[in-house]
Amino acid sequence: KHCKDCGKYCYANRMYKFHKSVKKAYDNNYDMALNHRNEYFLQIIEHCKTQAFFRWHVSGDIIDENYFDYMIYTANVCSNCQFLVFTKNYEIVNETIKIGIEIPKNLHIIFSNWQNFKCENPYNLPTTDVIDKIEDLPKDAKLCSGNCTNCICRNIGCWKLQKGETLYFLKH
Repeated sequence: KHCKDCGKYCYANRMYKFHKSVKKAYDNNYDMALNHRNEYFLQIIEHCKTQAFFRWHVSGDIIDENYFDYMIYTANVCSNCQFLVFTKNYEIVNETIKIGIEIPKNLHIIFSNWQNFKCENPYNLPTTDVIDKIEDLPKDAKLCSGNCTNCICRNIGCWKLQKGETLYFLKH
């Protein structure tokens, strides 16, 4: 829905199109998320009981309100784990907050802007944005290192973005 501007640059789309094993795994996961949601989330919960970090959706997004409710439930059940999600489906998150549902502190939500596409962000959640070249990086801005493991180990990057902060990615 919100990927019309960034879809042609998406690394996940490239992986999906050119690697049969990735396509099969993505299709299977998406089918489970749509058609076997309880089992899908039970498997994630079981996995996250022994994990310190979990990133939702290397590709994809929050599917619908019910799916987001499950994400919140999962974060509450697995309080030992830090969860990270990037989303362009800001409407779902904003409505959830608006009606008073508390977002667990271990569920880190980052709105994904894409140059001219800007998420409505009345709650000042952290954001990401894309730049074409390093020279476009605003002064004193944070740039993604491209190494999630390094950021987790150093306790920096997306996992530590605060309200109002933006992390930039080089278009890839």
